[in-house]
Amino acid sequence: MGLSKIQAESMNLADTYAFSGTVSGAGDTSDFVKLYQNTWTSAVSQVLINSVFSTTYDHYKVVGSAEISTNGICRLYMTSGGDSPSDATNTAVYLGEGGNRAAATAYVGATANGNNAFMTFPNNDNIYGNGVCSFQIELHDMYAGVIKGTTNVAAARERHFIYNCSEQNVASSDNFQHWGGGRYWNANSSHMPTVTGLKFAPSAGTFTEGNIAVYGYRK
Repeated sequence: MGLSKIQAESMNLADTYAFSGTVSGAGDTSDFVKLYQNTWTSAVSQVLINSVFSTTYDHYKVVGSAEISTNGICRLYMTSGGDSPSDATNTAVYLGEGGNRAAATAYVGATANGNNAFMTFPNNDNIYGNGVCSFQIELHDMYAGVIKGTTNVAAARERHFIYNCSEQNVASSDNFQHWGGGRYWNANSSHMPTVTGLKFAPSAGTFTEGNIAVYGYRK
């Protein structure tokens, strides 16, 4: 049944209609968009997530799970160069992390004070070999970063993140949940003007299996 014009109160929703032109009014469902997904079932030393950051999105969400082959932690590097990626240069990561263990009520804490160019999690302890770490990470202003002013703080380019993860740690009875946040920091505002992707890798061994996805929040 072809229609050129119709009033809402006269439309029989049990019928089938053929529409032409632009149909609007259903709401915009594209503000949160999957940009990347990867599932692997054999060992990999790293996962390259190329060309996911652009001017289209300000903020991103990374979710996934990975099994690590030996005691270690996860690393998340920024990359540039699109589909021919290079690790970020002139970059330092600052973060603070809290956590607690299922078998104890005491909280634990850990920090990273600019010693690495990559984000690490869980920062407090190792994931037990053949254990699984599940995680979600929010990344902000990743493509171009944010330039800080010079009145109260030194000029720099920053990209901020928050995260949480859960995993079994090096002691067989240690089941942890961690949460944290921080920033990728470039001392000179001319450094790393664009970041196009990520590299996900273990600090030791391989990821024997896992999955990871990246979503963008449209401006």
